[in-house]
Amino acid sequence: MLQRSKLLFIVGLILLGSSLLANLLFLSKDQQLLSSAPHVQPAPYFEEELVEGDDSQEKRIAKIDLFGVIAQEIPGQIGSSMVDDLILQIRQAADDNSIAAILLHIDSPGGEVTASDNLYHELTLVR
Repeated sequence: MLQRSKLLFIVGLILLGSSLLANLLFLSKDQQLLSSAPHVQPAPYFEEELVEGDDSQEKRIAKIDLFGVIAQEIPGQIGSSMVDDLILQIRQAADDNSIAAILLHIDSPGGEVTASDNLYHELTLVR
């Protein structure tokens, strides 16, 4: 009886070890597949609207609208917050060589100090 229980214990350990080894092999293979997969982050794209003049003008003014409370907690359409969306718009305008100036149209009762400071900081980088 004691021999049989030892034998069952040893067989159980062997099966458990085999299962653990198989799982580790599958896990490492999955990690290799994930690490070799390309990670693509889509670039933000914002629509362009011609307000005045015509398309043939060399230099343009980017008008970015900010309506409502300025806060990191308000979800964005592209970024994680509305502030991130505005920063992405500012950066896109700054990267466009045909943009001569950025006009930030603000209709806001105010908002978070940090969120407003983040926008201010981004605008000072564009100058």
